[in-house]
Amino acid sequence: MGSQRGPPLNAENAENSDNAENAQAAPADCGTDSMAELLARSLAGSGTTQRVEHVSLGTHRDADAVDFYRRVLAPLGLDLQRDSGAEAAFGTSAHWSLFLYPVAAADQVTARGMHLALGASSRDQVGAVHQTALAAGAQDLFTPRERPDISATCFGAMFIDLDGHGLEILTNATG
Repeated sequence: MGSQRGPPLNAENAENSDNAENAQAAPADCGTDSMAELLARSLAGSGTTQRVEHVSLGTHRDADAVDFYRRVLAPLGLDLQRDSGAEAAFGTSAHWSLFLYPVAAADQVTARGMHLALGASSRDQVGAVHQTALAAGAQDLFTPRERPDISATCFGAMFIDLDGHGLEILTNATG
């Protein structure tokens, strides 16, 4: 039998994500490496057994989503590497780590409780990604702030993209 989970994260409950009914085990920190750095280390054989090679997201708004992610991922050093119309790939030239796929309007592209968390190297980078996302049409869930519910050094922000995917940007940098 699975454990009871709280409601899906949305604009109404994001501010209260640390309440008891939504509580989950928190990591020791919120991550300091960018997705590209983490993936590059995993490809180099870091000795860890848990690895994320890449993430794929469906979109109902293909051209808009490609432009959105092109703008939002740029402050993290992740660029559009290919856009074939059937898929768009983002990452570094050495490693493509985020893919967008157009899906039919009748198909669901989001799921309850799912969000993508990306590491930033500084608090300024968290702010830049968040500000860029809002300027590109994202819905704000919470502005950049300290996240003591995760760790004493965690700083992050969260927003919803054009298709309803939740994205969180985090760092442990203190300056």
